[in-house]
Amino acid sequence: MPDEAQFRWTAPLPSKGIGGLAASQGVVIVGGRNVTDNSDLFQCFEAETGEERWAFRQFAPGKVDYGNTPRATPLISEDHVWVAGAFGHIACLRLNDGEVVWKKHQQFEFEAAPMIWGHAGTPLLVEDRLIIHPGGPDSALVALNALTGKVLWETAGNPPGYSSLIVAEVHGRKQIIGYEEKALCGWDFESGKQLWSLIPPFKGDFNVPTPIYYDSKLFVATENNGARVYEFDPAGEIVPEPLMTFEDLAPDSHTPVIANGRLFGVWDGLFCLDWKNDLNPLWVNEEPSFSNYVSLVTDGKHVLATTVKSELILFDANASGPEPVDRLELTTDRTDTYAHPAFLGTDIFVRINKELCCLNLALQE
Repeated sequence: MPDEAQFRWTAPLPSKGIGGLAASQGVVIVGGRNVTDNSDLFQCFEAETGEERWAFRQFAPGKVDYGNTPRATPLISEDHVWVAGAFGHIACLRLNDGEVVWKKHQQFEFEAAPMIWGHAGTPLLVEDRLIIHPGGPDSALVALNALTGKVLWETAGNPPGYSSLIVAEVHGRKQIIGYEEKALCGWDFESGKQLWSLIPPFKGDFNVPTPIYYDSKLFVATENNGARVYEFDPAGEIVPEPLMTFEDLAPDSHTPVIANGRLFGVWDGLFCLDWKNDLNPLWVNEEPSFSNYVSLVTDGKHVLATTVKSELILFDANASGPEPVDRLELTTDRTDTYAHPAFLGTDIFVRINKELCCLNLALQE
């Protein structure tokens, strides 16, 4: 790669932001706040040119730790996009022009309590259902018709954690899996009934990293209980005793990835763990770039890290050692970059401070 990034285009943004980017069907969508910081602002840009196609503004006053910008990644599917803010607002928009199809306020409609760090989970789209996690006493988990917003079912429970939900087919039954405030839980997809709940030995996890269902097992990692792999019994309930553990991988917010039987995660170093051998480490990269939060993505052959200091670091997922294949600084001012990048073809979209940047990876040679 060259010494400096050769951006295809950059576009100014009115605020900094930590929520992930979404790119599909020729557009990239980014969430932030307006200049007076009293409204959520979602902007849709043409992926090819960086020109703004539309913007959706939702009045959303309030204050939470780490800034007031949306945490959830916009969700694009076919002709629509679903966006969610830190204060509980959620909306379905037409992808072409940003027109509102429906919108809700989770705190008002489902009696969800405000969250210290804001509502963070990205809505989960499965078939024609949008699963959200308001955390209201009678509406902890809610299934909506994705295109109308009509409530299909709602389940009593507890406030949510700060990660996103996933869906998995466990022994022939589709489950929604994710975190409540204190527990890891599974819910029946069809009815919303809670199937199981697991509170780990050490209390106080923030429950931010998203679980991973892989090889018919569930991987989770949190700051007080480390990395764990669980099995399910024949009834589809989680077996409380972990099958594998690795205490040194204990991220408070970063979500690991899995590629070809190897698990990659960051906590005071980038760990490559052997999924087939009790999570034993194959190698560790302890350079300063991996001392903080990092976004990881994988295509199964490579692992790409986007660090908070705006650097891309590429690894061979099957390498025998911790040396990167290549790396590229996106900026020399070392600006913190927390927003998860998005990809479209060979382009990567990265949020750096108050700029949306498009980089063609095929040209960085």
